[in-house]
Amino acid sequence: MVRGEIVWTPKDDRARKTRLFEFANGVGFDELHKWSVHSPDEFWRKIWQFCDVVGEQGERAIERLAIPNDPSAQFIATRFFPDAKISIVENFLKRTGSGEALVAIDETGRRTSRSWDELRERVACLASALQSRGVVEGDRVVAWLPNAIEVVETMLASASIGAIFSSCSPDFGAQGVLDRFSQIAPKVLVATDSYIYGGKKFDCLERLAVVRQGLPSLKATLLVSQNAQANSHKLVDYESCLKSGASTPVSPRRFKFDHPWYVLIRRARLVCRNASCIVWRSIASASQRTSTAL
Repeated sequence: MVRGEIVWTPKDDRARKTRLFEFANGVGFDELHKWSVHSPDEFWRKIWQFCDVVGEQGERAIERLAIPNDPSAQFIATRFFPDAKISIVENFLKRTGSGEALVAIDETGRRTSRSWDELRERVACLASALQSRGVVEGDRVVAWLPNAIEVVETMLASASIGAIFSSCSPDFGAQGVLDRFSQIAPKVLVATDSYIYGGKKFDCLERLAVVRQGLPSLKATLLVSQNAQANSHKLVDYESCLKSGASTPVSPRRFKFDHPWYVLIRRARLVCRNASCIVWRSIASASQRTSTAL
């Protein structure tokens, strides 16, 4: 194996405290790499067990299709845990209790938080509310919000019922939002009425009206608002919508390991107005969470 220049190596005492060292059980990186290449089924089953992934692992850890003379195509066609069923939400919300799961602090210093129990309950209620508005597996739910807890709640609620999530920042103009969201035909939009940037408050309602008009697939628009007058725009209040699902909370459903989870819209081309999109699946999120656990 050809190696580049090593720019940093942790001290032994620090390395020994890592989860990766615990998983390796004294085996070096080269040996781990060989194990993953030569015995991938065994290797990935051990990863699943070590990281305590919640779900049904299934019979196979890896499925490779034979594509002669094209190793790259064979690699792309490889499927991990093809028989597995998992819920990203179950795995993200395994913890319980009153400890803080999420904390958001805006420019004004206003602090908002959710405990693990609160977050789980709110996600279940919002998932129920989305279902009552006709959202089913494979539908798209999008958020036009600042960095706020409601974004995470919406994403997890959507994933609970198999819907696909996407988002973009409220500082985008109406056309910029439409360039992105129009391609995925969302059924529900969760939006803000305003945001604060650089000490200034920016209103979003005028642009929101244009966005809604340009998304004929929308069945409902939920508004995260600090403005009591927002109801005059015939929008559904986010908190009221969430509470409407309290009587029938929805537990997270499990889906295939490669079920689409969210669309990451990387950029929009100025000429043809087509956004460049990456679809993340449950497998991608599980891999990210696993690497963090290690």
